[in-house]
Order: sequence, then structure tokens, then C-alpha cells
Amino acid sequence: MRVLATIASRTSSRNEPQGIDLAIQPVSVLDQAAERLRRAIMIGELKPGQRLTERYLCTEMGISRPSVRAVLRRLQAEQLITIIPNRGPSIAKLSWTEIEEIHEVWEMLTGEATGRFADIVTDDDIKRLEAEVVAFKQAAKANDAAGHIAATNRFFRVILVGHNQILNDVIASLLSRINFLRAQSMRQKNRARECAKELEKIVAALKRRNRQAAKAATIRHIAQCCTAAREVFDHGSTEVPPAR
Repeated sequence: MRVLATIASRTSSRNEPQGIDLAIQPVSVLDQAAERLRRAIMIGELKPGQRLTERYLCTEMGISRPSVRAVLRRLQAEQLITIIPNRGPSIAKLSWTEIEEIHEVWEMLTGEATGRFADIVTDDDIKRLEAEVVAFKQAAKANDAAGHIAATNRFFRVILVGHNQILNDVIASLLSRINFLRAQSMRQKNRARECAKELEKIVAALKRRNRQAAKAATIRHIAQCCTAAREVFDHGSTEVPPAR
């Protein structure tokens, strides 16, 4: 009986997948703290140029000073935080030149990727994109700035990952600053409604498998984001030069 049990055990183990890590990884305190601070920047609770103190962040987030410093370094790498020696950290303040350059790179990469995605898009991809447009509209109705950003990110992730994972990684390096600009542009009156229409036009072009139309609709969407960001910044503390 023991022999049979041993054989059964060995047979069972052969049928099980080997070398797969299915363990659920807990979110660390640093991850949670970084996300809370990142979100506060995105939705405008913390303003560009606003100075921060480690004591304030320790109190507000309930974490130690070493943890606060680790979080600040992480957001500094994302260029959301500026740390100046002897002055401490502050929320990054983008110049208009930087804003335009970010939109230019974003437009070139994402526009081309969306156009090419039209050649390989599946019906399941279309359903996922449509679901994210619905999620975006629901967030807009609830005035949920973080929801806007999350739904839009998921929308374009379907396209970027489906087309080219390396390209998705490149865009990810800009994602924090892109999200910041998205959040600012959404402060413009009626921008959320217009943005939803732009996303719907991208989906419509992809449904037709029309490469040029999909690319053009994406470029227009990003150009409108840039225009909205300009208007928001023009009425804020950042001086914006006249449009070229």
C-alpha cells in the first residue's frame, strides 16, 4: 500500500505545473505610501512647486522618516518630486517646453502604435476597450479624477501591450508625467465629455480595422489633451508662452 501511495504521489506531482510562482505578493507599505502621494499630486491636492517636509509626510502617512525618504526618491525618479539640497522636496513644476515635449513623444509613439494595432485587433480587444470607455464615463459622472486616469491608462494598455510590449515599457517611463498632465487637462470644463468622445472615435476606427483613422484619432486625442493642459496652466500659476 505504501508503494502504491508513493507511486500515486509521484504521478500526481508530474501532472502539476512545475516552477510556477502563484504566491500572492502583498503590497508593501512603501508601495501604498508612494501611491497615496502620487495620487495627491495627480488630482491636484498637492500643487506644482509646493514644498513638503518629511515631518508633515510622516504624520500624514503614518510611516517612518526612512520610509518617507524612500518614497520621495521613488517619486523623484518619476520626476514628480524635486529634491534640492538644503531646501528639501517639493512638487515638480514642469515648464511649458517640457509639457510640449512630453506630449510630442506621447503622440508619436502612441499614435503609431494604435495605427498598427488596427491590423491585429481582435473582437475581445474591442470589448475591453469599450468597457474602459464605459468606466471612464462613470468616473467622469462621479467626478472621480483618479478613475479618469485609471480607465484611460487601461484603455491604452490594451493597445500598447497588444502591439508591442517594449513600446509599452517605454511609455511607462513617461506614465507618471503623462498622468499628471491628464489630471490637469481634466480640470478644464467639459474636457471629460470631449475625452470620452475621442476615445470612442479611436474604438470606432479600430472596429473598422482602419489603420490611418485609428492613428489620426489617437493623435487628435493627445493633441486635445495638450491644448486642454495649456489652457489649465495658462489660468494657473505656471506662465505659458503664446502658442506657436
